[in-house]
Amino acid sequence: MMQRTAEIMDKKRRFFNVPLLTIKLSRLWVTLVTGAPKEMAYPLIESLAHPMVAQRKHKVQGISDGKISFDKAARTSL
Repeated sequence: MMQRTAEIMDKKRRFFNVPLLTIKLSRLWVTLVTGAPKEMAYPLIESLAHPMVAQRKHKVQGISDGKISFDKAARTSL
C-alpha cells in the first residue's frame, strides 16, 4: 500500500526490511528519520505490536460501499 501511495504521489520511495528491531528502538528510529514528535510517534509504533483486524459490521453510505478504487481515492485526497 505504501508503494502504491508513493507512485500516486510521483515519489520514489525506498523501503528497507530490518528484522530484530524492538519497539523501543523502532520508536527512536521513526522519530529520528521522520522528525515526527515523540508524543505522536511513540503511541503509533507501540500500537503496531497488537494485531488488528477490521470487521465490516457497520457500513457508512458513500464510504464503505467501495465505489472508487484506492488509487482514485488517494489521488483525490492528495
